Amino acid sequence: MTDETAETAETAERDDPRLTGEYVRRLAGEAIDGDGPDSAGDVILVGVVHNHPASKYRIRTVIEEQEPAVLALEAPPLAVPLYEQDAADWRTPPQHGGEMSAAVKAAATDRVVGIDGPEPRFVVRLVRNLLADGASRSTWGPVLRSLASVTERAVGCRLAAAASRRRSSSPRPPASGTAPATSTWRAGWRRSGGRATSSL
Repeated sequence: MTDETAETAETAERDDPRLTGEYVRRLAGEAIDGDGPDSAGDVILVGVVHNHPASKYRIRTVIEEQEPAVLALEAPPLAVPLYEQDAADWRTPPQHGGEMSAAVKAAATDRVVGIDGPEPRFVVRLVRNLLADGASRSTWGPVLRSLASVTERAVGCRLAAAASRRRSSSPRPPASGTAPATSTWRAGWRRSGGRATSSL
């Protein structure tokens, strides 16, 4: 690659709307309890549109460039194992799990955490805030229904992750230059419980 070609590629990447400051922000970290590896660090926020190809590209590119020590997903902690399972897919980005599994696949760290409720501390804070604000019954009802819905989804993700560990949810890639045999595809289909896992 010539210097001119490299400069053009660098400019194109810098001007790529998927990677602009509008969608990627860095917040300076502050020292926390001592000077160990976790005592300070910047936080990089990456804005996404769920399951959009540009978001998968953005998250993958930012993570590969920044190599975070911890990957925090805007997902319930109970759902993280499902995204980790989806990230094991041989395809890039993975077929399932959207930008969450794309992020897990791109990360060089094994410290992946969910930072969105429900979890016990979240529920306690939510109830305290509702009580402190003197929330009416008309407020409590929708809030509790939303909490139940999110909890149900998180538990479903955890159960799906446990089930997918027992069987391969992603057929292996075909040998280079060959089309997979129909029996291989059918075996992959059965292992996935009938869920479409191949674009063959």
